Amino acid sequence: MNKELYISEFMPPDEGQEQAAARFEIKNDLAADWALDKIRDARADIARIEMVAKEKIRQIEQAVLNKTRDAKGTEEFFVLALKDYLKKVEPKATKTQRKYDLPSGKLIEKDKPWDFKQDKTELLGWAKHTNEADFVKVTEEAKWAEIKKASNVTTGIFVDTETGIIIDKKLAIIPFDDTRNVIVDEEGEILEKAKYIDYPVFIYKDQLVEGVTVIEQDPEFKIEL
Repeated sequence: MNKELYISEFMPPDEGQEQAAARFEIKNDLAADWALDKIRDARADIARIEMVAKEKIRQIEQAVLNKTRDAKGTEEFFVLALKDYLKKVEPKATKTQRKYDLPSGKLIEKDKPWDFKQDKTELLGWAKHTNEADFVKVTEEAKWAEIKKASNVTTGIFVDTETGIIIDKKLAIIPFDDTRNVIVDEEGEILEKAKYIDYPVFIYKDQLVEGVTVIEQDPEFKIEL
């Protein structure tokens, strides 16, 4: 089969990819296998382009690295020399800094605040021993892995809007008037606090798990070559 003639029937040269995809239809194994060949060729093109691009990027990054290293070396050399020079002159001094004015700029040396290295275990033991409540932080969080294991996703249920508990009896949704529907039990009594959930929710035993939104994921489609 002449592949270009075959595809030209479905994909004219001046037709866009989205329009072509909408019209193109695979009707037999021969066409499907041909499509796999096209995908294989496309992936090979991508791999080749990426390889060339990565090498060019590597070369540019290396050139930038070399130039930056040289420039930083120059900067560090003169910064150290000027820091030394500040010690030889009489700068304007305050409690926390020394400053010396030059025609092209200023030399400034500022004192930094104390830094501390903590042994968190030892420090926590000491803080607890002081009995100072403000010295100890207590952090709580839900055990998601355990909750997920014990719960499940479901849909098409009635729940009590106040408690979040599933209503375990036969209910129905019927028209009330022209503006709304209502939920009724087998005796026809309207349940104002009942709600019908027609989307996926997370359930533990007989109640909704609060604070969790179920996000539906599209099926993964992949091609193995």
